[in-house]
Amino acid sequence: MRIIDIPVDFDGPCYLDYEVFVPYVADTYAYPYISLVNGSDPKYHFERHFLQRVPPVWRGNGWVYFYMLPIVGIYEVGVKRWDSDTQELLSREVSYLIFDGDDIENISRENVMQRFAS
Repeated sequence: MRIIDIPVDFDGPCYLDYEVFVPYVADTYAYPYISLVNGSDPKYHFERHFLQRVPPVWRGNGWVYFYMLPIVGIYEVGVKRWDSDTQELLSREVSYLIFDGDDIENISRENVMQRFAS
């Protein structure tokens, strides 16, 4: 896994207020992530570069994680949730989006797979 560090003086196109909301669920913990999809991978389906997480902010009934999308591209947005006692993975939610420098649109996994088909 490679973490992308955004330099403080980064001057490229950015969408500064993209956020991932993770609702609070008692007796569980969650791990949200956003990764830039760079191609296909035989084991994990996609070659991904994970963006660095920032400390979350509590909002109402859950945590909000803010991300800066550093470049135009396709991103995977996911949240994994585990049982706090048993460490069993309870759920994995994944969605995909495309960022064109100005706008963000949701796209399907199948669309992402087609774009990176050999």
